[in-house]
Amino acid sequence: MPYNESAAARLRPFLSSSNVTEQKMFGGLGFLLNGNMSVGLWKEFLILRIDPDSYHTFLTQPHVKPFDITGRPLSGWLMIEPPGFATDADLQQWISLSLDYASALPQKTAAMKKKMKSKMSKSAKLKPASKAPQKVATRRKK
Repeated sequence: MPYNESAAARLRPFLSSSNVTEQKMFGGLGFLLNGNMSVGLWKEFLILRIDPDSYHTFLTQPHVKPFDITGRPLSGWLMIEPPGFATDADLQQWISLSLDYASALPQKTAAMKKKMKSKMSKSAKLKPASKAPQKVATRRKK
């Protein structure tokens, strides 16, 4: 299951701003504010980008865990289990928290996106192996 469609339908009215775009990503659904990822869905979880300084505070709340789909948790990103956003009031509170942080980030321009894409593709290419110095066989004098 890539993401919960009924949860996506609940999210969309809260994210109907003209500065918010919807995009399928990481096997889920992401909502970007001015080009910056803010809110998303992955499987049944609500994904939020928040201020990294308050990250550990929110991890103590019920139904909240680190965003970790690769074995490497991302600081400043939370996964909210469905009971944690069961009501519209809960959902609005989480979305507002994430949008407040994302709105403080610099807007991503097309040039910035192109630069990041180029940087990522360059780092993905394999670098040629360096040639190790070869040992030179020498004859021992008797």
